[in-house]
Amino acid sequence: MNALKLLSYLLLLSWVTSNMACTKDRLNLPEPARSIEGAYEAQNNNTPFPIQGQVIRLNIKRITADSVEVVINATVGGQLGDSLVYKRAFVGQEFIGTVYGKTCVGYRVYLNRPQEINLLTMTCKEQNVFEYTHKSFATVKFKKI
Repeated sequence: MNALKLLSYLLLLSWVTSNMACTKDRLNLPEPARSIEGAYEAQNNNTPFPIQGQVIRLNIKRITADSVEVVINATVGGQLGDSLVYKRAFVGQEFIGTVYGKTCVGYRVYLNRPQEINLLTMTCKEQNVFEYTHKSFATVKFKKI
């Protein structure tokens, strides 16, 4: 009978230790598209930044967990001017590390059109700020409004 108890304890002990050894630490990152969804405005030192007299706004709308629709609008005196529409842009998410004691997640939105280099990048340097890189002009910052 003692041998049966000992065998039961050994089986229980092996089951407990095997379950402890198989646990994983999981990093739960937020859904990329939902995290960046919203309206942004071209900014310079936290004030609206007109480009050639136009206020430039960036609107991001979630389509799927990792894709968004991006609309870039220009307005002059409240009147809608030119706009660019990217119907389905891929959102990449990257774990940057810990900044000021908080976990930092960055995002890249790939606005690829044939023969264009368009990229939105959000890092942890500035909160809720995208940098828009386009092949035809310098980088412009957009802050969430």
